[in-house]
Amino acid sequence: MMIRTLMILLLGFLTLQAWARPLDADTLLTRHCEATSQLEDVKSKANLNLNVLLGVLPYSEKLNGRYFYQKPNRHKLEFDNAPAYLEKAPSLFKWDLPSTEKYKTKILQHTDENSHHLLFLPKNGQSSTLSIKCIFDAENYRLLSQETTYRDGGTVNLSFIYKDGTKLPVLEKVEAKVTIPSYSLTGGATITFSGQEVNQGLDESVFHKTDA
Repeated sequence: MMIRTLMILLLGFLTLQAWARPLDADTLLTRHCEATSQLEDVKSKANLNLNVLLGVLPYSEKLNGRYFYQKPNRHKLEFDNAPAYLEKAPSLFKWDLPSTEKYKTKILQHTDENSHHLLFLPKNGQSSTLSIKCIFDAENYRLLSQETTYRDGGTVNLSFIYKDGTKLPVLEKVEAKVTIPSYSLTGGATITFSGQEVNQGLDESVFHKTDA
């Protein structure tokens, strides 16, 4: 009986030690996928409030559309009659986690014990993307923010807020700050979600649609 108790304590200790070690990139991504695995799909309404500067001219827009999610990391936003410059901001409309086949990964050191920071660097030296930094919650491994930097000086910084009352990572709001030099555009946007249909089945063809 004592031996069995000691074995249980030893296994428990080893498990805690394994989780206490600094995470590597593969482990972090695995835990993120495991934490979100019960969320099969989401379809919801999406409302966009946009406030930007086009050169020196202020511009605002309110758009209605749809948001789609399918596990493990497929996201899509589409808005009716969206201006062309928004269609050129792919990270605002489709913030899939970068593919490790196309990006190298690196855990970043930081002082915030409540989060994990992961940097993606493109393997292709000719990529228009310079880097992508993702921050994950240390407790439940949800994606909290994603900062994309482009070689032309453009940036898309996203922060994610999740719906209360559920352990599933169902989005309630996304806040974005964007800089698109080719359009002399800077500003911010807030996307709010409503009428979320969770795990109701989603036709994956919605992710295959291309812009006209």
